[in-house]
Amino acid sequence: DPHTWSYEANWYDGCDPLEPTSYTVTQAMKDCYQVDMKLTPLLMRMSRRGIALRADLVEGWYERTSKARLFFEDICLKEGFQPGSNQQVGYALAARGNFLPFTESKKQLATGEEILSQLNDPLAVVVLKYREYTKLKGTYLEKMRGQARSYTHFRMDLSTARLSSYDANLQNIPERIREIFAPDTGVWTDADASQIELRVFAHETKDPVMLQAYADGSDIHATTQMALWPTSDLGDKEMRRRAKVFNFAKIFYAIVKTLSAHTKLPEAICREYGTTWDEAYPTAHQWMKDQEEGEPWIENLYGRRCLLPHEIYHTWKHVVNCRICYPTQSGAADIIKRAMLVCEAMGFDQALQVHDSLL
Repeated sequence: DPHTWSYEANWYDGCDPLEPTSYTVTQAMKDCYQVDMKLTPLLMRMSRRGIALRADLVEGWYERTSKARLFFEDICLKEGFQPGSNQQVGYALAARGNFLPFTESKKQLATGEEILSQLNDPLAVVVLKYREYTKLKGTYLEKMRGQARSYTHFRMDLSTARLSSYDANLQNIPERIREIFAPDTGVWTDADASQIELRVFAHETKDPVMLQAYADGSDIHATTQMALWPTSDLGDKEMRRRAKVFNFAKIFYAIVKTLSAHTKLPEAICREYGTTWDEAYPTAHQWMKDQEEGEPWIENLYGRRCLLPHEIYHTWKHVVNCRICYPTQSGAADIIKRAMLVCEAMGFDQALQVHDSLL
């Protein structure tokens, strides 16, 4: 699939305007752009085609979410506030003795999901459930009622070159209501790339412990579980869930406070476990430390260069997190893109791509 590349003077800040951009556009970058261009027609066909809906299940889920939403709304109204108003939610929870920080504008209390999920007040759970069912109903189900098919649009302009969808974001639809989708061929086939981001992370960092775990047919979650909780049972689902949380939080350079929020463990314990994780994967830990400084872009395993956020508009910590996250997320995204092209060449009927799986 030949493509003619034309070069113009590079006028970017810090570059010689007489230097041709062919010096900065590597062959690997060209190959990645070719993959994107080949993928575009497939994404356009998937967007135009859409996914068939089961009208009875759509209606059933609509009724269930409507009733659940009203149930949680009634609880809040009896407590004297409207759950749809962030300001009223903040006042009501603060009056019950909950500590809530201010928003950046300093005009009202912050009531985001991350804040409310850390509270022990059952009323905070009620508000979160109300929001969950409101989003299900308003974002997805209301638009799907009376429709034969659901349509979405794809885009490839994210910083990490991941695929995303908008205008009915079917990629983020909760798993429990995906039964509303009907396969055109009579049966769904789901091709899932198992632990793709952890595998890419192991490849990028060249950590011998991680690489050996996959070489032995095991996985990083089991290795982490045994490192943090040596006496636990590998069949314990809760302990495996915690191991997953620690793995994904650590490879994305999360702070202790984030670990504590997601594992519901004290910060002191999370700090200790974080140190144990670093000792279990020393090469990966050192790689992350080395990533804190470098070029204003990162290069993934295929040679695609992803521009990092500018430090003028973001904190140093955010930029560092991106330095560590982008190689993994971008590398995984490029693998999935190439997998989609392979499936297309083999004649598979692809309906939707959901990050690390193909439907």
